[in-house]
Amino acid sequence: MILILTIENDVSTNHIIDWLDYYKTNWTRINQEEFTNINHKNILDYLPYFKKAKVVWYRKWKKQYHLSNYTEIQEIEKFLFYTARKAFWLNRPEDINITKQIQLDIAVQAGLLTPKTIVTNNKKELTLFKNKYNNIICKKFTGNSFILKGETMHAKYTERVNNEDIKYIPDSFE
Repeated sequence: MILILTIENDVSTNHIIDWLDYYKTNWTRINQEEFTNINHKNILDYLPYFKKAKVVWYRKWKKQYHLSNYTEIQEIEKFLFYTARKAFWLNRPEDINITKQIQLDIAVQAGLLTPKTIVTNNKKELTLFKNKYNNIICKKFTGNSFILKGETMHAKYTERVNNEDIKYIPDSFE
């Protein structure tokens, strides 16, 4: 069984789950919000899922430092993760702060084909890169990124960059 640890609004995980269903793969999803909004006894109800897991996908699991019972939840979380220690972990809790740049480097070291990459906040460099490779994507490092198109603010996700997008980017951007 694949145990998926994520958050409620993780749309990318929903797409992966569609593939798991297509391939008739047994999976269980635990959203972190439901985990932190229940009492200790109910949290331990999750123990069988951690014990049965052959694979754990530690997708998006945030630390809830604002919770009054954070320390207790953290200790129970450690115990649950410990019970799945023999499972194959796709991302581990200690790896949660690995950056996209590190992920790309690991992929290269593993011999995976990776796209040409540029890290820039300069419109001119971006335009040259776009002209050279044509089909490019924009992927933010962390946090929220926005771009102003006319009077409308748009959130930036991983998406294709087109010439229209570049037109609205300032000469220097974050």
